Amino acid sequence: MKFVETLGVVGLDDDLKLREFSKSLTEKAYTWHVNLKPIFVESWNKMCAIFGEKFISTQEKVSLVDLGREYQTKRECLGLHSML
Repeated sequence: MKFVETLGVVGLDDDLKLREFSKSLTEKAYTWHVNLKPIFVESWNKMCAIFGEKFISTQEKVSLVDLGREYQTKRECLGLHSML
């Protein structure tokens, strides 16, 4: 995480990271952070978890080019191909 890297040695202090985190945010992320209930985020690990859930996608983005490269082999049934 770039934010932690910029803190250097002081980045080892979780309480400091939690206090300074909002200064690294812009636009939608900053607005989201400002609207969080303070009691809701009691630790740096909790902040990382809820921020990740909101802003980091775990789903692979598929483009039209990627879809165009997909094909069904002669021995592959339609049901199996649609599940992959």
